[in-house]
Amino acid sequence: WNADTFIDSLTNRFGEEETLHYSFVDGVLYKHNFQDMAGGTLPNLAKAATRGFLNRNTKEPNPSNLTSLIRMNHEGDRETWPLANEMNEADRIHQQRPWWPRRR
Repeated sequence: WNADTFIDSLTNRFGEEETLHYSFVDGVLYKHNFQDMAGGTLPNLAKAATRGFLNRNTKEPNPSNLTSLIRMNHEGDRETWPLANEMNEADRIHQQRPWWPRRR
């Protein structure tokens, strides 16, 4: 399992408006049952998803893309979910480095 490779594979087909990064985060990552399964079993997923969000719709990192991701992480009781701390940590890392290169 390589979280960066997985997130990098979420490319859109020509003409699709909603990015697969957003679809994955909104439709899968922010489902409580998925987080229960993923917590501890899919290392670095939240950090890679945050990086994917940073680059969605653009070739260059766009920090304003993270606004909705941060908001989603704090809705309802999501701050208590298994990946919440990793998502918050990813945001903290991003704020320290406005450009966020892929880990090698």
